[in-house]
Amino acid sequence: MLRTTKLTTLLIVFSCFFMACENDDEPTDFDAPSITFESDAITQKPGETATLKVTFNAPAGIKSLEVSVDGGDKTTVQVTDGSTNQTVDYTFDVPLEKDGGKSTWGTVYNFAFTATDKQNIAETGTASATITATFVPDNPISVPGTYAFTRNSETTVSFSGQTDRLNQLSEIKTLMGNANNGQAVSAQALLDMYANTGDNGGGNFSFTSTKQLKNKTFASAVETVEGWLNEMATNSDNPGTASSGTPGLLTRVGKNKTILVDANGREYAQLIEKGLMGSVFLNQVYNTYLTDDRTGNDVQNISLRDGKNYTDMEHHWDEAFGYFGVPVDFPTTTTNRFWGNYSNGRDALIGSNQKLMDAYIAGRTAIVNFDYDEKDAQRDILYENLELVAAATAIHYINATLDNIGSDQGEMHHALSEAWAFIEALRYSPRAKMTQSEIDDILNTDIGINFYNVTITGLNDAKDAISSKFGLDNVKNDL
Repeated sequence: MLRTTKLTTLLIVFSCFFMACENDDEPTDFDAPSITFESDAITQKPGETATLKVTFNAPAGIKSLEVSVDGGDKTTVQVTDGSTNQTVDYTFDVPLEKDGGKSTWGTVYNFAFTATDKQNIAETGTASATITATFVPDNPISVPGTYAFTRNSETTVSFSGQTDRLNQLSEIKTLMGNANNGQAVSAQALLDMYANTGDNGGGNFSFTSTKQLKNKTFASAVETVEGWLNEMATNSDNPGTASSGTPGLLTRVGKNKTILVDANGREYAQLIEKGLMGSVFLNQVYNTYLTDDRTGNDVQNISLRDGKNYTDMEHHWDEAFGYFGVPVDFPTTTTNRFWGNYSNGRDALIGSNQKLMDAYIAGRTAIVNFDYDEKDAQRDILYENLELVAAATAIHYINATLDNIGSDQGEMHHALSEAWAFIEALRYSPRAKMTQSEIDDILNTDIGINFYNVTITGLNDAKDAISSKFGLDNVKNDL
């Protein structure tokens, strides 16, 4: 299927080379044949058909016109036999690949045309001319101010599946809030929502969707999430006051709220919600949509998907954007949801909002413009700054834990549960700045499994370990 918008100019630069047509000692009685090319630009791109207008003059009448591409075999171009002057259209199907790589800006093709005159004199009966075609941008789209892209006046942006999963987690969060308020919740309801049983979470979602959170969760985290969901439901049934070794409710005095915690004082709702933000949302961005399999240079970016207004590469980038969970005009319009919310919360100190939004928009623009070096540069920015948001947020909640330790136990356990989950989120990037062993040391040694035993020294050690890896030492106490 040919695309007719956002086209590439086929810039024609040519020079003609003619064989000698006269002898220094003897004048000729006739003119040599010649070949010229139309100079107008041709607006085609890889995967489409380019048309080169070739004009020949053959004083004795044309015998043949042939062409070879990049030194390959000659093929015949149809002409009117015996014509002395004719312009013909030579069509060239621009390959999607050249020399094993995708045809992008700067890909060069050399066309060598040879015209043979019926005059049977070798030195003067032929003429050759070479045209060099180079793909360069022709009015590529400019980087827009918002995440808005169109083709034929219709949007090309689609990430409805990601929106559905964000909405599913929002509704799971609401149900978990009941457990924090001392109400019993159903394990089956939580598990059905996690797996989206029956496309409506077993009747617990307010909407229908074929998408689910469970099958997008980092594989090794699925059992952990389901374990927390089951435990939460069990311990939500008539909970008492929590203490070390005993699950139950703790009061967040400063907020006049309660939270349901496990026997180690870890808040289920935070472990699950923030855990899924990492094991689903970040994991999918990192390990699915920003990978070479989905947005690498060999991914289909010419033809539109059947019945859709986007290419595969465009759509995959959109899906990575969808998991960020922000409005298309973020940060002009902010959000209180998931990663967009936490980016906004850290923005004053790490400048994450504009960096991330600019990278998403510029990367998508580069895909439309076939500027894959730029696309890859923006992809690098996303990997770095999404991870930075998680690290800075982990430090933020360590600071909140330090602020409340010894004064507001419920608030301390709430903040430390969030810190724990955001530290866990640092596991998922394939370009992670911290090793799995370093993360384990923070969680198991500096913080420890039992939150009742956490120390100020351990919390500061955890904060320092993260800040030093992510270059946050100058702001670690302010986050």
